[in-house]
Amino acid sequence: MKKKKGSIIVELLAALPVLFLVAWSAMQIIFYSNAMSTMHGATMEGARTLSSELRGYEGPMPTSGVQHDELKTKLLNKMANTTQFSNLILLFHDEEKPLSPEVIFEDQGKCDTAMNNNNNHRVICAYTVMSTVPGTGVDQEQIVVKAKARFWVIGNFIPGLKETMFADGMGVSQKELSGRYQYYK
Repeated sequence: MKKKKGSIIVELLAALPVLFLVAWSAMQIIFYSNAMSTMHGATMEGARTLSSELRGYEGPMPTSGVQHDELKTKLLNKMANTTQFSNLILLFHDEEKPLSPEVIFEDQGKCDTAMNNNNNHRVICAYTVMSTVPGTGVDQEQIVVKAKARFWVIGNFIPGLKETMFADGMGVSQKELSGRYQYYK
């Protein structure tokens, strides 16, 4: 059978949108994976920063006062430095203007509520939890940092996608390094 000359063009025009959508989706998955990895790294660095600042401090993190402001500033600076090269994470900026995220200290319930609310576009939470160190049975305070920010979808042509895409992360660090000076015989 002999094909007509115009049928190749029609088949190409039918296949191009599908190929474009597949390529665009693959590109978004790669960018989203990178954004999620960056957010996990930023929260881990934030948890390390807070735990090193609070070593030797008894009790929960301060929720007001000068020390609270200093901790908040150090946490924001560390996370901003970690995410500064990823313009797809809208944690400290929107498409055009700089913004500051909501920061929640020592209220795990309020943190979980804020993280699950899609109207909150940028949230950073930090709180302490008690956990048992494996192998020792010793209870240990850990600093948990969670963050959520909008993910900037490139070439967004799907209605409503911009408001529902978020990159989030969670980092945990021990407040005290128990047993680090134990010597075994």
